Amino acid sequence: METKTEQRPAAEAAPQVTAPLADRRRFLRGTSLALPAVVTLHSGTARAATSLGCGGQGNVAQNGFAVLTDSDHEDERLRAAVQLYRLVQLKGGGTPDDTSDWEIVSDDTGSYFQGQDGDTSVWRRLDGTLVDGYELAALEALKNEASIMTGTTKYAIVQVSTANGTVTAIGSPDVQLGSIVTSFTGACMASLYGISPV
Repeated sequence: METKTEQRPAAEAAPQVTAPLADRRRFLRGTSLALPAVVTLHSGTARAATSLGCGGQGNVAQNGFAVLTDSDHEDERLRAAVQLYRLVQLKGGGTPDDTSDWEIVSDDTGSYFQGQDGDTSVWRRLDGTLVDGYELAALEALKNEASIMTGTTKYAIVQVSTANGTVTAIGSPDVQLGSIVTSFTGACMASLYGISPV
């Protein structure tokens, strides 16, 4: 029995593998694969990238978080250290708009901290709500008094921009549009690269 081998016309011959393509194939067949540093994740960052701590973008459920905690890694969320300040109150018979009629409550264990909204420093209560009005004016007037500092450090929730990873808020109980509540390990990668987490 005779077998014939079919000859392909020159135009249909198998394409020649170019040198760069051949090198790439040899590289991929190798026993080890070297990744560029930019796509290499250490275990902490890899965990952060898949963690529920990544939350979601503004106006999406953020998986719940405490505004203040006792530790910077208590709930594996990105946090900033803040000092607690004592309560200021109006003296009996005082006038609210006169800052000299306000006093520091000496036995208070802490009622305020300094947070951030965008580039602006703000005063917040322990639940994250903003201090405003006459109370804010009095607090600003008394903030340099030694007796207003409690000496207690807490850790406030931090939000970062999903566009560039910059801090957009510290201590806010509400997630701002275009921001994310994220893991403490590398800001979840998602916020750093503008990737919307799932």
